[in-house]
Amino acid sequence: MQYKGYIAKVEYDDSVGLLHGSVVSSGGLPVANCEAGDVDTLKKEFRRSVDEYLAVCEERRTDPVSGRHPFSELSKEFPRARRQRIDAMKDELNAGMAVLLKFRDAFPDLYLENKSAYTIPFKSCGYEGATIYFRKSRLGPNPARIHSEWLKNFPGSSQLGDYLTKKKVQIDRSESHPDYLIGPAHADAVIAILKKALAYET
Repeated sequence: MQYKGYIAKVEYDDSVGLLHGSVVSSGGLPVANCEAGDVDTLKKEFRRSVDEYLAVCEERRTDPVSGRHPFSELSKEFPRARRQRIDAMKDELNAGMAVLLKFRDAFPDLYLENKSAYTIPFKSCGYEGATIYFRKSRLGPNPARIHSEWLKNFPGSSQLGDYLTKKKVQIDRSESHPDYLIGPAHADAVIAILKKALAYET
């Protein structure tokens, strides 16, 4: 991986199921580290680690290329920040599993699994393009996602859209299409709306 002139060497730690990236280069360039459960997240963490290092260098007026100030002092800040991000990622994945189980139990006849995701497609109920999906990672499922452009295709789309808007449900805009992220705080309500629209027994 490369970013802003920095090159990262990537290794996989099978004991914890994490990819570990070490930023390496020639000359006086310092080293920063990043960890993640999948390649896409590792790339983001790699770029964030480099940006954080450069920001610290700017704040402390340290030349990141010549290393005029010892990087050992700065590097002490990164393990703590990395650990906080890893802990946050694990919390997110645990939440993703809890929500996945809720949806799987609510719609057992619709639940599917493939190599990259767990899905709840409503196509068989007459709702083409309406799918709730959970991306897989090495540590578990990511949060439930509803593609914002598919929302109109869902059962109870009006009520569902009103709920997502009123509750200001988080939207991931990091990719080409925004996704609503359905976490534990909203899973039960979303399931209830869908079940009511589908006339499921509650």
